[in-house]
Amino acid sequence: MTLVALLAACTGHAAPNRPSPASSRTASMPPTATVPAAPASESPLLVSGIPGISVDAGFETEPQIHVDSATPPPTRTEVVVVRRGPGVLLQQGDLAVVDDVGRTWRSSAMYENTYYLGQAPHVFPVGTTPLALPGLVHALEGIPVGSRVLVVVPPSQGFGVSASRPQGVSAADTAVVVFDIIGGYRGDAGPQGSVVSHGGGQLPSVSWSDVHSAPHVHIPEAAPPQQRRVVTLVKGNGPALQQGNLAIVQYLAETWSGQLVGSSWDRPLPVPLPIGTGALLPGLDQGLVGVTVGSRVLIVVPPAEGLSASGAPSAGVPRSETLVFVVDVLGAYNT
Repeated sequence: MTLVALLAACTGHAAPNRPSPASSRTASMPPTATVPAAPASESPLLVSGIPGISVDAGFETEPQIHVDSATPPPTRTEVVVVRRGPGVLLQQGDLAVVDDVGRTWRSSAMYENTYYLGQAPHVFPVGTTPLALPGLVHALEGIPVGSRVLVVVPPSQGFGVSASRPQGVSAADTAVVVFDIIGGYRGDAGPQGSVVSHGGGQLPSVSWSDVHSAPHVHIPEAAPPQQRRVVTLVKGNGPALQQGNLAIVQYLAETWSGQLVGSSWDRPLPVPLPIGTGALLPGLDQGLVGVTVGSRVLIVVPPAEGLSASGAPSAGVPRSETLVFVVDVLGAYNT
């Protein structure tokens, strides 16, 4: 069972986006991570190279898109790096974190906008999962984190073959999407910090061959604690998680009796977790607040803050079980 399935079973609903009036967001990462600071644009507008369209070369501010609708749109998917970032190149299978806006060639009305509609950034695997428009699936491959990317998708690879369309958009419309790539994560991403503990004593001990591999949890013979326990195993140097953040994590979840509940290393790909929105088990949610980015933590969640606190779960474990989580906090984004 995945953590997403466990959380859905325990809370009775999917993880929501957290509304926010903010018009831009920042990424919180360890010093060696791939999300760069955004320099000032050298030019207020950068002609994209596609006739009839231009986009400003800023980053993490709502893109200004100018389209001459009298100019015929391209007949194939076009990808233009408007502003090239200094981060690592996204590869097929990586987890991308992006802000984006979408409109059509015909109309300036936005059908998608993560800047002003109070949405969390979008998170998806690069080049492996069908997106709403087929022309977008491979659009970000080989592009570095920190980039602003313009993608123009004709109907034959977009709305003309999509299973659904936004209100006001027709099957004959050409899609215009601008992505700001604010994060990228490999399947073996791990913590970046100093090892300070392996747990143990009356609590589980945690071992690993290296921080890029799945940890191993050893449950003691002792009775589980009655209160939530949080032990920092690797101390990261990034900012602390706050309520309202969208965290990108690796995780391992077991019961105190030794049943494996789920692991992101089995996918293998990190997962996004909304912090402080009610989408997580209370003990896990509260245990993650204050954890610094780059850290690996052990969180022991008693039933009162776990399964028994969330109604009748269908997670496949008794509601009386104590849950044991090992979580790597890889990044955090404001929403």
